[in-house]
This record gives sequence, C-alpha cells and structure tokens, in this order.
Amino acid sequence: MLQNKKNIYPKELTEHSGMKLNIALSLLFLGVIAVYYKELGVWFLKQSIGFELAIIIILMIVLFLFIMAIKHLLSLNYYGDTALEITSKHLAVGAKLEAIVHLDGHFKAKDLFTVTLKNIYTYNVQTTVYGEGTTDEETNTIWEKTLETEVKKEGKDIFIEFFFNLDIDEGQVETKQLHDKSHYNWVLTVNSSAGKYNFYRTYPLLINKI
Repeated sequence: MLQNKKNIYPKELTEHSGMKLNIALSLLFLGVIAVYYKELGVWFLKQSIGFELAIIIILMIVLFLFIMAIKHLLSLNYYGDTALEITSKHLAVGAKLEAIVHLDGHFKAKDLFTVTLKNIYTYNVQTTVYGEGTTDEETNTIWEKTLETEVKKEGKDIFIEFFFNLDIDEGQVETKQLHDKSHYNWVLTVNSSAGKYNFYRTYPLLINKI
C-alpha cells in the first residue's frame, strides 16, 4: 500500500478539472469585458496606463488561460505508452516503485488490464542484471514485469493503482555510471482486454524505501 498517500498527487489529479477551470475563467473574463467594457475602459484610463495597453493586458490574460486549457486538452486522451524517467541514483537497494494510472473510457465489469513495466537504459549506462527479469539486447530492456488487474465495476474515469515491487537486493542489479547524466527510462505499457483505449496520463512513479 502507499505509505504517503496524502502527498502523492495533489497537482496531477486536478489536471483535468484544471482545464475546465481555465476555460471557465477565460469565458468569465470575456463576459466581464463584454458587459463592463465601458466601465473598465474608464477605470483603466484613470490608472494612466492607457486604454489600449489595458485591453492588451486583458487579452493576454484570456489568451494565456486558453493556451493552458488547450495544453491540458492535448495532454489527455492519448494512445500507447508513456515514458517515466527516474534518475539512476534513486534506484537503490530496497526501492519500491509505484505507479498510478487514470484510465479514461467506459469499461465493462471484469475487464482485464495487463500492465508491463520495462526498464530501458541509455547508451551511457552499463548495467548487469542478476535474478528475475528479461533481457533484450535490441531494445536494451533489462527488466520487465507484467501483472493483471480488473475493473471492479462499470463506469468512466476509473483510477487504478499499480504496485511494482522491484525487490532489489544486493547483487541483483549492479550499475556502473559512465556519465553524471546517466539515467534509466521506465516505460509503462497498459493494454486492456477490450483493446486499445485512451488514458489521461501516467503519474510519475513513486519511490519508497522499504
């Protein structure tokens, strides 16, 4: 179980609602300008910053809110894999990796989800793996784990928590850093028994020392 659940995702879980808030604020700004444009113009003139400059400032605020809303929109509902990056210095003995995925779609009860977590290393990291895991020299995959979970009820916007315990012991994973910027990429792949589907985002993997 997650030990620090309160501090996990206060920002990430509000991403989707944040998009709606940005759009609402943008429309609110436009509505205020449309209704009180004369009063706003007089007030800004009194501030001696110029009516044109005031309108530019207001439009920039509205544009910024719309850009942020579009940014949120583009970051949602995408297919396929997402890369999760963790610096190699965090990969320590007794590390526990935990991922939280927000699935977006209408799922049937008992739908199965196969989750695969792969560790892919970059060209400037030499790693020797002992014990459980798979190695693929072509894709540089040095560790892989798959698990299945199922949706307990039908519905949309389902939160599912996946827990990956690497069980890293001394002698299992030996890492030699060739460069200060060496890092691992953790790629999380999620497939549904119903086929491909959209999901909002994969939250950053958490690292808890056991």
